[in-house]
Amino acid sequence: MSMRMIRRNVMQWMAPWALGVAALGCGDNNNQTPGIDAPVHIDAPPAVTDIDVTADITANTTWTKDITYHLKIKSGNIPYIMVNPGATLTIEAGTKIVGSTGSALVITRGAKIMAVGT
Repeated sequence: MSMRMIRRNVMQWMAPWALGVAALGCGDNNNQTPGIDAPVHIDAPPAVTDIDVTADITANTTWTKDITYHLKIKSGNIPYIMVNPGATLTIEAGTKIVGSTGSALVITRGAKIMAVGT
């Protein structure tokens, strides 16, 4: 038997098998096997509602009304959160800021605070 005949016989044998495999990959997935092509449901992470502010503000930053900001003591027992020169802290109307005992938000010379309340 020539190589050409063997190749043709193999192709004739494989063609129906290949079509069968292709047909198995198609369909509506109504009868799914768990773990195989089953839809994946991922719960969204819970929304962040509180942020501890533990470092100085060195770049333009916006605090939004949907989050409560807690001013915390920085390392070295420093109670002040500084808005450094060149940085602008924008605070949306309705934003809640809570300070720890002795903490403060300090706007340094050269820094800006943009806070327009309602």
